[in-house]
Amino acid sequence: MIRVALLTGEYPPMRGGVADYTRFVARTLTLVGAQPSIITSARVRARLGDKWQDEDIPIFPEIRSWTVAALPAIAAIVEGMGAEVLNIQYQAGAFDLNPAVNLAPLYLRSRLPKVKVVTTFHDLKEPYILPKIGRLRHLATWLLALTSTAVIVTNQEDFVRLASRRSDGRPGVRFGGPALHPIPIGSNIPVRDRATYDRATWRRLMGVEPDEALFGYFGFLNPSKGLDDLIEAFARVSSSGIKAKLAMIGGSTSASSRLEREYAHYLRSRLDEPTFRSKVIWTGYTTAEEVSGNLLALDACVLPYKEGASIRHGTLVAAITHHAPIITTRPVSAGVTSSLPRLIDRENVLFTPAGSPDRLASAMTEIAQSPELRERLAAGLAGIASEFRWDAIVLKTLRVYQEVLNQGASA
Repeated sequence: MIRVALLTGEYPPMRGGVADYTRFVARTLTLVGAQPSIITSARVRARLGDKWQDEDIPIFPEIRSWTVAALPAIAAIVEGMGAEVLNIQYQAGAFDLNPAVNLAPLYLRSRLPKVKVVTTFHDLKEPYILPKIGRLRHLATWLLALTSTAVIVTNQEDFVRLASRRSDGRPGVRFGGPALHPIPIGSNIPVRDRATYDRATWRRLMGVEPDEALFGYFGFLNPSKGLDDLIEAFARVSSSGIKAKLAMIGGSTSASSRLEREYAHYLRSRLDEPTFRSKVIWTGYTTAEEVSGNLLALDACVLPYKEGASIRHGTLVAAITHHAPIITTRPVSAGVTSSLPRLIDRENVLFTPAGSPDRLASAMTEIAQSPELRERLAAGLAGIASEFRWDAIVLKTLRVYQEVLNQGASA
């Protein structure tokens, strides 16, 4: 039984994609014979109360700040629990943009040389180091990747930035780094039982008429999600004579970010204008079961990300696993192709250019008027949805752990 410590800057009841991902991975690891534990922020402690386990998974909410002082504490917990693998769930923002955690593989190598460090990059955004240091921030990301025993990437864009081919033909981190494993994230929204789900009744309870198209946006409200374009596009669709409603699914903000709060307030003000008021449904933060019901009710899920679609986004993955026809922005990645599931225009998604409300409105109009297109996209998504199942993801992750431990045993 492999003993693995999952190091994460956030964990439920904190809200965030990495928090949910880590919980799903940990719970699924227990089902395949591993023994996971969670090392996370002390901010989780206040919310847990006396609960120090999550379905028999030990939680160590001991890290008060993600500075260099956290490294000895992390090592002590890893040593105390007898972990063989430390899996860092890396997202710079979840670690307060502090680069100290990027030193963890080097620190563990000197303190606990038998422990293997696997880093899962949820994105490659850089931590904050010093003002005006510019591109040198990239060095912290590369240091973490190059000093890990193995690296997992969750999306094609990060794979392209990190990957090169090793002498054995397998992908590895550039500049002679460790093996690189592309493994997607899963959805934190389990799909409701389709056999018992009554779509017509659910739509009626949402206030959607039988002859109305239901578009939906799922996720937090922040400027990178292209919501200004969505509002303009929806206004064009509505003024063209198409009967439609827009469902805003989920909570407004992920945390206490003042920028997100202000942006969410601005969007709510826009959508409260007379043009939109009777056509917009705000669900608020609801249970996963209710989110699933809302996603299954959609004619199209519209996700016009400013930086292009990426399967790093849990909201996009949720739409995929629900087979909800998707309109999104064209990815920007090009180069080395990984084994990650691919989004293909007009086969499983409908792509539009980022920053083009006119093209977005045209796509929304087309999908509203074409049941055949909706059926084709839904069928295409059904063809790749299994790759986002948690059991598939965790079995691949477990094989990474086994590989690095076998390397240590043969060294």
